[in-house]
Amino acid sequence: MRVPIAWDSAVVQGLENFWYAVEHSASLADKPISLGLLGRRYVLFRDAAGQPHALLDSCAHRGASLGGGWVEGNCLRCPYHGWSYDASGAPSNIPLHDELYRYPAEERGAMRLREFALRPVGNLLFINLDPNPLPIEEQFDQAFIDLLESSSNA
Repeated sequence: MRVPIAWDSAVVQGLENFWYAVEHSASLADKPISLGLLGRRYVLFRDAAGQPHALLDSCAHRGASLGGGWVEGNCLRCPYHGWSYDASGAPSNIPLHDELYRYPAEERGAMRLREFALRPVGNLLFINLDPNPLPIEEQFDQAFIDLLESSSNA
């Protein structure tokens, strides 16, 4: 018998401050990637400089997945109503904001999507879900990190 996991449980919360290999770095090119981990969805994307970023995969407007969206410069645009978010998760463009929504600055600031630490190590992207992630070197010893880096260059 399979026992369902309560994803908001203390067990899961205890697992958030670990680094998880979630994607091959080369797979993250010009389109965002949506993935699931510990009962939540995350979206990975690269900015204009090629830096990888991770955000909660849920548009603040209607909860749509950003994984089907696209990258414009340093921002990720939602495919549903076109809201876009910068790499920190802050809304950078809300179509028809001045004509229709008129969110006060305080409310608009609260629409920030949660950003997660994402670190490339060799050919892999590692994510940490904790707001204050431990350094990856505290989870993996330097020999293992060096092995990942060297095997990626082979």
